[in-house]
Amino acid sequence: MRKLFYLGFMVALFASCDKEDSNPIIEPIDKANYFPLEIGNYWIYEHFDLDSLGNETERNRTDSVILSRDTIINGNQYFILEGTNYPFNGGRWGIVDILRDSSGYIVNEKGQIRFSADNFSDTLASKVEVFNDDTLYTLTYQMEIVSNPVTVPAGEFEVLNFKGTVTTPQKIPRTQNPRFMDNLYSKNVGKVLQSYLYLHSPFISEKRLVRYNIVKE
Repeated sequence: MRKLFYLGFMVALFASCDKEDSNPIIEPIDKANYFPLEIGNYWIYEHFDLDSLGNETERNRTDSVILSRDTIINGNQYFILEGTNYPFNGGRWGIVDILRDSSGYIVNEKGQIRFSADNFSDTLASKVEVFNDDTLYTLTYQMEIVSNPVTVPAGEFEVLNFKGTVTTPQKIPRTQNPRFMDNLYSKNVGKVLQSYLYLHSPFISEKRLVRYNIVKE
């Protein structure tokens, strides 16, 4: 059970997805800035738990993320996000991500795609978690258009969803299969909501944007 709990914890880390492409083919249609990458930008999130009926409980936990500086990797400019990133790093301050905007795609320093402004047909990231020759789950990410505005403490936003689908080959009691994890981005704001889950738990947890600051160019 302890091993299952740990691996369930890691299911939300799309940073660990396997699909990488350091030079993705990019033919963007919508070049809107869904993740403003300017030094000094920051985002603050609150955590909530949702049960299978949609009832929510505030976790009394806050995350802060700031775009602190830039760096050059393989001739490309990347931006470093620092902050707390509970539960992935235990809430300790550190580097959360290293990202660049590649003409409508947000990619990290390994070439892993985190978001696309226009590709709604391809699987953009994927991972298969295996333990003792058994597949625990498969995780895939694809973009999704969200029809209705999303409301979080920071306001109401039109968003696109970098949506994760988690499928387990064996039934886990009290949980659905497949399950979904949202990463909602809004134009000129960035990520306004992120959900994550544990394999063994029926709850879904969400980080919701409370306030933010976007530096004007």
